[in-house]
Amino acid sequence: MTSTQDLGASAGRGAAVTFLAQLFRVGLQFIGIVVLARILTPNDYGLVAMVTAVIGVAEVFRDFGLSMAAVQSKTLSKQQRNNLFWLNTLIGAILTVLVFFSAPMVASLFGRAELEPLTQALSVTFLLNGVSTQYRASLNRDMQFFKLNGSEIAGQALGLLVGILGGLAGWGYWALAAQQVSQALAALVVLVVAAKWLPGRYDRSVRTASFLNYGLNLLGVNLLSYASKNLSTVVIGASLGPAQLGQYNRAYQLLTLPLNQINAPATRVALPVLSRLQDSREDFDRFVVRGQSMLLHVVVFTFVLAVAMTPPLVELFLGDQWDDVVPIFRALAIAGIFQSAGYVTYWIFLAKGLTRENLYYSLVTRVLQIVLILVAAPFGLMPIVWAYVVGVVISWPLSLVYLKILKAAPVGLLLQNVLAIIAAYAVVGGMTYLVVGAVALASSVVQVLVGLAVALATAVLLFALWPRYRKEVRDLLRVFTKIRKKRP
Repeated sequence: MTSTQDLGASAGRGAAVTFLAQLFRVGLQFIGIVVLARILTPNDYGLVAMVTAVIGVAEVFRDFGLSMAAVQSKTLSKQQRNNLFWLNTLIGAILTVLVFFSAPMVASLFGRAELEPLTQALSVTFLLNGVSTQYRASLNRDMQFFKLNGSEIAGQALGLLVGILGGLAGWGYWALAAQQVSQALAALVVLVVAAKWLPGRYDRSVRTASFLNYGLNLLGVNLLSYASKNLSTVVIGASLGPAQLGQYNRAYQLLTLPLNQINAPATRVALPVLSRLQDSREDFDRFVVRGQSMLLHVVVFTFVLAVAMTPPLVELFLGDQWDDVVPIFRALAIAGIFQSAGYVTYWIFLAKGLTRENLYYSLVTRVLQIVLILVAAPFGLMPIVWAYVVGVVISWPLSLVYLKILKAAPVGLLLQNVLAIIAAYAVVGGMTYLVVGAVALASSVVQVLVGLAVALATAVLLFALWPRYRKEVRDLLRVFTKIRKKRP
């Protein structure tokens, strides 16, 4: 078996484990959304969202891009891993102190005194996540996806349990804070046990400059990304209050629930494989195109169905008090589709070590998104939402142009993939929307079941009539069969 086939086998097994793990994680998140949305209020979610939108930027600094640097590096010695561990831990400790003492400023920004103790309580998560960073990176680099995913599921499950019990006990927004802290702590404990290594002392003689250089550029990218994604939250919270921010936050979480459970795990599997293929252009391009196709079929199908059935889904999962989420989510779903379309660009930048080029690209696209949001801010909630969507959509073709200039990917094939997949599932979503609208007087459960049936029937019809779609689906089924059999 060749080295490329070995990587294929490892990627297949990793994809299988990660896919199953994501089913568990999606299930846990849905339980959390359904249960907590009925226990807590939009105001509770809005208060926590205010804090996390501001202090969340510290989480970007906490990682410093060093986890990706460790995964992408062609070689990583034990001493280098030890040094990276202590760097991430030190950064996490510093951020915990800074966030704790900046709590009065966070409360003053939004004019809500209760945000001060809430910010202080959440500050401990930076230290916990700082300690766990290189444990995650080590398992990811070694493709030990079972242990990596298991630790995250354990943390998520315990955090959800604490959050639900706190909500039932009447803690209000404190239940959400307790959920985040307990999740970070539980995940760290399981990671240490699973990784089976303890860090040695920091060794000044061991060079980590290449990791810091990689991480510094990635830090700039992540900061710009964070600002463009969370500026809308800050603007809505400061100008419209916690209730409307709570509605936006629930819509955004419904968007990120499937998006994070697909994009992040896909990157987890793709990055170590692509990093090892970076010197083989043919294998690299083939893996990128196939990876994009698999990612988009899942994401686009999920979002067009969610858009077609948003009213009954919101009623079913959140309840009547969240009706205002419907138009917000439908707009954000468009952004989700194009965000996933451009996610492969992120894979390519990271795997080939093009972090400086990634920073240049982000300076253009993320700043554009920020400007659009600021221009829309005086006009209310939906204009802010649509400004965010337009910024994301514009970024996708710009990423293709930049990849073409860099000669870093098969841009033509990537473009064809996106257009064909969106066209196919637009038909599926359109038919589902029309039929669900026709049975709008039925219960939400009936509407969802009817919508799923129509979507599947339309997809089968497309499979029979459209050769391009039939080939794509067959290729995907072939890949999933290989994954199930654990073959390269």
